[in-house]
Amino acid sequence: MNNQLLLASATMMSRGKQRPILGRYLSRCSDRGIRCMASPFRGGDASRILRNSCATTASLASSLMPNASMAASAKQASASSLRQERRIYTYTSLGEPISGSTTSSPAEPWQAEHNIDVQRVTQQALIYELTQQSSSTLERVVPWFLANMPSSYFKQVPERMRLDHIKAMAAVFSSSPSGAQSNLHLNLKSTIPDGRIVWTFIRPGTKPGTLLSMVEEQKHLDMSGAAAAAVSSGDLTIEDGAGDKLPLTRLLVFSSKDDAVSLNMFVYGHKTFDTSAHPETVRLTLPPSTREESYQSILSFAKNEVQAGRWQGAPHFLPPSPLFEADALREYMESKCSDNYVQIGQKVPARFLRQRLMVEEVSGTEGCAVHMEKAASASSISALVDEDVNMDGNISSSDYFWIDVAVANSLPQIALEHTCRLLYMHQLDVSRARLDIIDDGDNGSITLLRLLVRPGSKASLEEISSWNGRAMDKSMEDATIAAAAAADADTDDTDGSQQQELQKQQVQQKYIFPLLAQELKRAKWLDPATIDLVFNSHMKSSKTVVGVIQGEIITAMASLMHPIMAQQEGGDALLYTKSNILETLSQPRILPWAVKIADLFLDRFDPENPLRDDDDLERRMDAIKQDISKNVEQTLAVELLGKMMDIVKHTLKTNVYMQDRYGLGLRLDPNIMMQGKTSQQQQQQKPKHDEIPYGIFFVHGRRFNGYHVRFRDISRGGMRLVTPTSSEQLALESARQFEECYGLAYAQQLKNKDIPEGGSKAVCLIDTVDLMASSTSSPSMDAEQTKNFAIRKSVKAFTDTILDLVVSTDETKKNIVDYWGRPEVLYLGPDEQVIPDDINWIIGRAAKRGYNTPAAFMSSKPKAGINHKEFGVTSEGVNVYLDVALRETLQIDPTKDSFTIKMTGGPDGDVGGNEIKILVREYGSNCKIVGIADHSGCAEDPDGLDHDELLRLVNASLPIAEFNGSKLGKRGAVHDVSTDEGVKARNSMHNRLVADAFVPCGGRPNTIDKTNYQRFLLPDGVTPSSRLIVEGANLFVTAEARQSLWQEAGVTIVKDSSANKGGVITSSYEICAAMLLTDENDFFAKKDQIVSEVLAKLRGLAGLEARLLFREQKNAYSDKSLPEVSQIISNSINKATDALTTALATLSEEDRDQLLPLFRAHLPPTLADMAFEHVHERVPEQYIQNAIASCLASKLVYKEGTKFIDNNQPHKLAEIALEYVKKEKEIATLMHAIEETDMPDEEKQRVLKLLDAGGARTALSLL
Repeated sequence: MNNQLLLASATMMSRGKQRPILGRYLSRCSDRGIRCMASPFRGGDASRILRNSCATTASLASSLMPNASMAASAKQASASSLRQERRIYTYTSLGEPISGSTTSSPAEPWQAEHNIDVQRVTQQALIYELTQQSSSTLERVVPWFLANMPSSYFKQVPERMRLDHIKAMAAVFSSSPSGAQSNLHLNLKSTIPDGRIVWTFIRPGTKPGTLLSMVEEQKHLDMSGAAAAAVSSGDLTIEDGAGDKLPLTRLLVFSSKDDAVSLNMFVYGHKTFDTSAHPETVRLTLPPSTREESYQSILSFAKNEVQAGRWQGAPHFLPPSPLFEADALREYMESKCSDNYVQIGQKVPARFLRQRLMVEEVSGTEGCAVHMEKAASASSISALVDEDVNMDGNISSSDYFWIDVAVANSLPQIALEHTCRLLYMHQLDVSRARLDIIDDGDNGSITLLRLLVRPGSKASLEEISSWNGRAMDKSMEDATIAAAAAADADTDDTDGSQQQELQKQQVQQKYIFPLLAQELKRAKWLDPATIDLVFNSHMKSSKTVVGVIQGEIITAMASLMHPIMAQQEGGDALLYTKSNILETLSQPRILPWAVKIADLFLDRFDPENPLRDDDDLERRMDAIKQDISKNVEQTLAVELLGKMMDIVKHTLKTNVYMQDRYGLGLRLDPNIMMQGKTSQQQQQQKPKHDEIPYGIFFVHGRRFNGYHVRFRDISRGGMRLVTPTSSEQLALESARQFEECYGLAYAQQLKNKDIPEGGSKAVCLIDTVDLMASSTSSPSMDAEQTKNFAIRKSVKAFTDTILDLVVSTDETKKNIVDYWGRPEVLYLGPDEQVIPDDINWIIGRAAKRGYNTPAAFMSSKPKAGINHKEFGVTSEGVNVYLDVALRETLQIDPTKDSFTIKMTGGPDGDVGGNEIKILVREYGSNCKIVGIADHSGCAEDPDGLDHDELLRLVNASLPIAEFNGSKLGKRGAVHDVSTDEGVKARNSMHNRLVADAFVPCGGRPNTIDKTNYQRFLLPDGVTPSSRLIVEGANLFVTAEARQSLWQEAGVTIVKDSSANKGGVITSSYEICAAMLLTDENDFFAKKDQIVSEVLAKLRGLAGLEARLLFREQKNAYSDKSLPEVSQIISNSINKATDALTTALATLSEEDRDQLLPLFRAHLPPTLADMAFEHVHERVPEQYIQNAIASCLASKLVYKEGTKFIDNNQPHKLAEIALEYVKKEKEIATLMHAIEETDMPDEEKQRVLKLLDAGGARTALSLL
């Protein structure tokens, strides 16, 4: 009882501050001493007790401090606390002060008078008992803590946090009857004065997957109050009190030496404090002298050890480097590195310099560098890197490996999670880890991970082999057999175990760690579906373990099969969803066969021993099919596995063995994609040989799948990025992705008739749905930024994978098995959601990867390109067709007569905005734009929308919903999509409003199709809302809808492949300029003149085709719609181009040169004058032949009509065309002679006109 009395007295006296101190002190006092101190008649003085207990506790606190200065601080704190409590009170027997008394005079014995007094006594007794328990627990925890936590923990973790960790662990230990560490599951949150937040996770034991479980657990933390978890998309970000998201910026991982506890600290946010406003935070930054001391330590080591060559011959050689020179190294530390990183680095300079080399390797790229080395002994020079191993004496360095990872431009949390998953899958336990961030300028940041790992303690050699899937190759099998034989042959079990352990280490070093290094580099680019498939196969008790590369192949094939199976005849679209396909292949009973097919794919393209023989491939496939038929009953699974083998057979090359690839790319035989078409689709598309694509690339990567379809060997076309906003829309887009890409590429092929390149298109479908899940109606900026980050990564992965498959370098020759065997040339252009940064990166990457003409690989370069939106190139062509169609169809002269227009595609868009400018420029008030709809809403006014207001929106790049309502007429209205009514008005505007012409300049493909085309008609069901449609947007109206509108309502439609070809013509000229002019500054110097000539060229070509369209329909195809005539024209030109290209290849170089003037005349004059003399040395010969062929073919058709081409067989067409050129020269000579003759001018002009119109054709005697 005396203990309780004294505890209560001192507690009251110190206002509760010294209660734990006193409790611990009393536990050390004798009973007699306690009675003496407690009795008011024996002069007991609680203040003396408190002083004694503070002194005693100061001594105990010193045991928690690794050095004398910390112990001294603790003593000073105790003394200070005592000084603050100098006042002396007189207490009752239970420690209650007597009112008004400050002396130690005797008092009457205390007697309980009320229940509240009894409660108070009980409370104090309970406090004492708990204090005793805490003291006892601390006596056990503190010695264990100091003996077992690694030295790196005490170096890197502040004292305040160390004490928090001890108190937390003590609390858990005291709650367990045995104090076992198995109950140690703690999450601690701390806030650093500089604004950062630290979450500490303490868990029992150390085993593979411990760190991973902590990383994953953070996504689901209940961070109520000041911080909340941002769990969407798996982001390891948290919010501060202001709602701002803080990124993961540091990680510290520690394991106790006895493997009893794992303690990991996750730091969020950057230092944001202002030391002038908060002087108390100055202590958080290094003093200049300390910082300089850290710098000097690293600089001295670099100079005296590395640069001096003392590391030559070391186990992990650190070579001299210019990066280690004093000025360069100092600049790096001052501009790129945090104080904390440098301070830690100066303790182990070799590690700091190693990471400096890795940073340089990945800086400015999207790459990943990995360095792995065995933990060294203290006697080795490389032990300078391994301070934790050597200081933690009981660790056997033979079991441990250091892994350093540098990941450029990646979210730190994603890099960390991927690394943890891979380490877990290889059964590697993380004993130490640290994460740091290095600034990389415009390229974001570089995440540095350093991990000390060791194999799981109970892992067998066979288990290690199985964990690593295909890594268990023949060499590894031999190693396993040798290990097993050694164990069996040795009669001593101990020696056998040692031998097997040694063999296990050899297998890990020789096979597993190189594989792990490769997988770490790939992890950044792996799709979540791949990661889940691989990880789940390791987690489940399944005999089939999927390797990373195998999993990537399976998920890629599942994605590729989706559009094939969904479009096949009789196919069930609901059955063949992408998720259902992957789920079926992932079933435990089906997965082994999918893995076998993935292995077959790898064997087929193994650069060291490829399965080249088609007969061997067929035998392997037949064997697998027989096994499947015997063991797999599920019809869907059999069908999918069979299609996987078809993909293996139809893949001509792949980058699967490229070491640093960004995605998995397949160059496919196009027939694999055409097999699934239904008979209805075949009838609609009327497939002929020339409608099967020339080549198809498929790319599977992180969060995206992409197709590139091209119809000629040398082709160009835009790259379109599609980002659905819901899971349902994503599924629909996935099913029709290839069909969209095919349709766009074919439309491009039709419109590319006037240029050397064939038609192509790339469509990249990017899954950002879960990234935007945090806000469905109005996503936060953070969500938008994350989405944009994923889009930019997809662009890089897609284009770099295409480069893997088209460039010819030593690297690709070594790692890619090519069953196609021909060079491939293609050019990209920007389309939806592609931004200038993408264009610049693609061009730079093409140059770095060795593409022959990198500047031509991507058009619309900011400086040396012709920006489509800036110069309105597409709209210039569209307006030419609109002008001709108004005159020919509606008998409207737009320069004299009033007419009405409705449009889709807003004033902030490329085609829509420029079309508004051209309409106002060319026709002024004659043009009344009665309605415009875009993504934001619609504006409509039957009296015409105000031109000045429209131009304001165009110039400010604002959408139509920003139209000023005060500028509307009495019947006008503006609707935005924030309301259901606004969405309905926007979606129906193109059908509702009545206008002379409808010009779709934007919108999704197939907006008007066979199911809804009747909505374009007025209520009478016969009259169209517009009699003329000029398609500025691709595929806005489907082929079936075009035909129905023409047949049922007499709508004249100018097809997209004709109307909007101005953009592709411009891009082709840009490609020519990029090849002919080696210095982009030369182009830039004459850019204005060249652009002016390009615009004139494309207007001229648009006019030639527009007039031919109506002439051909009137004279030759009166029973056909204008879109059908448009396709006939395109097919005629392409047919002639193909025939001429084939013929030109047989001509001598001298004969081909006779035709070069055709190519020169095709170019803008200024460009031709600048560099055409270098055409042979700078432009590929195949491109020159294509240019000559396309120029001549279009010239023939535009002048002589389609019948001139169609009435001749392809094998004779080239001969006739070449003869035509000769006759045309003869006619030109004759016309020149006639001009010199003396005859009446009127007669002379009639003769010249007749010769120009039909002279060459007459000369061929073909009439």
